[in-house]
Amino acid sequence: MNQVICPKCQAVLNPENNVILSTRKNDGKWGLILLSSQVGDYTMYNHKSFHITAGELVELYCPACHVALSDYAQDKNLAGLELIDEINQKYTILISSVAGEKCTYKIVDGKIESFGKDSEKYRFDYQNLVDLT
Repeated sequence: MNQVICPKCQAVLNPENNVILSTRKNDGKWGLILLSSQVGDYTMYNHKSFHITAGELVELYCPACHVALSDYAQDKNLAGLELIDEINQKYTILISSVAGEKCTYKIVDGKIESFGKDSEKYRFDYQNLVDLT
């Protein structure tokens, strides 16, 4: 099983099949969301009292150390995480912080693999690519 970890504190954020993230909406309300730990699967769960509207930009945080995960991406609409796969290969993962946007990047050694119908929306400076590995 893949491990999704915080780039700052290295906490494992997916104790089972879902990644747990702390989230703050633009109105200042905080909540938790669960995302699939499978790259390219955009399933999200949140409590019904913490409603997120499609297209809404939210800030994603590590629930362990509370670092803003956008600090680890080149664009404020993206959040950076690390992924360690079954063969112990470490990748940088960038996910969209825009609700409903299907956009993920898997990065290792300067190579980018993109997932999701919205992945063409963002462009990267390949010379200064964020690679947390």
